[in-house]
Amino acid sequence: MPIRPLSSPSHDRLHTPKQEPVSGSVSSPSNKIRHSSSKHKKQLQHDKRSSSKVSAGAEESDNVTAALTWKEQLGQILAILVVATLVYYSTSVTIQWLQEASKPFCDDKESPQVMVSGDCIPCPENGQCRNGRLQCLPGFRRRGRSCVPDKEVDLNAQELASFLQTKVCQISGRSLCDGLGTTWVMEDELWDTATDINMGMDESTLSLVREKAVDLVQATLLIRTNPLHGSREFMCPIELAQRYKPFMCRIKEAIRAHLLVLFSLGSMAVLVASFVHRYLRRKRLLARAEQLYLQVCEVLGERSMGSSDEAKWVVASRLRDHLLLPSERKLKTLWKEVELMVQEDSRIDQYQKMVKGESRIVWEWQVEGALHTRTFKGRSQQKPGPTVTK
Repeated sequence: MPIRPLSSPSHDRLHTPKQEPVSGSVSSPSNKIRHSSSKHKKQLQHDKRSSSKVSAGAEESDNVTAALTWKEQLGQILAILVVATLVYYSTSVTIQWLQEASKPFCDDKESPQVMVSGDCIPCPENGQCRNGRLQCLPGFRRRGRSCVPDKEVDLNAQELASFLQTKVCQISGRSLCDGLGTTWVMEDELWDTATDINMGMDESTLSLVREKAVDLVQATLLIRTNPLHGSREFMCPIELAQRYKPFMCRIKEAIRAHLLVLFSLGSMAVLVASFVHRYLRRKRLLARAEQLYLQVCEVLGERSMGSSDEAKWVVASRLRDHLLLPSERKLKTLWKEVELMVQEDSRIDQYQKMVKGESRIVWEWQVEGALHTRTFKGRSQQKPGPTVTK
């Protein structure tokens, strides 16, 4: 039986197979040493890289600095100083403004020593300060730390003053027209009528607006205090009230002041109008009479060319009634003009003749052939001549 040699511990260690570590088991000291050494190496490498970058940046900045001239470097320094000064100044101003803004206003009853100490802001003019707060008087508004006049109040006062002057002078103007002279107007009556201007204002602002309006109209209106009522009254001067009289009143006054001149001019106008009317009427009358005269000549001329059994004459009155319109028969002067034209015509013979037992004036054409004038020919084309019977 062969003898197996004895194994020594060192031999066993040399030939013992390597065992894998179990998951979740504690790492061995050799592994920890290896891990820490690898970390140390990595840290050394990172430090070397960073130091090389820093040295490269420093070398680059040194190169840039060396590349700038002394004038450029001085300009950079001055720019830095200017920016720093601006930042310091703006910061100090902002801090000072914040400190002043946080200060309260000094009350009206504060002593001068407290105001001078600088712990509070003195109360501005036209303002009231209580409990560190500023409140402007009526008619003023706050602007920063001061109270300035309110433009809205001034505009309302000017509008109210214009209303007062117009209203008072209109009343005085009507009184002058009635012959009563100027009258005094009570203050309350004026305020009651100024409702449109009073809208949107409280009592204090409204009273201030009224006082300013009264101050504005003192230069133009007369103001007095009624001893019985204690209220103010306004009156417009006569010279100013003359401008506010009603339009019809001015017309009446102008007529009364120039009555004689107007009467003369009116009479002349009537005479001229009457003369023109008569002239135009006479002209139309003569034009119509000439038309009738031409118609008479035409009728007489046609009658003279008739048959031998037919009478050559025409009764003048019958011819008149035949030619005149019904409205023209009342115009006796029209037919008289026609008769005058017939009497002046040598071609027409006029004489008395007994017609049916009555004496009549007849007209007879004494020239052979009918009358055909240019005027009557045109008229006869428009309207045929009438046929006259005995």
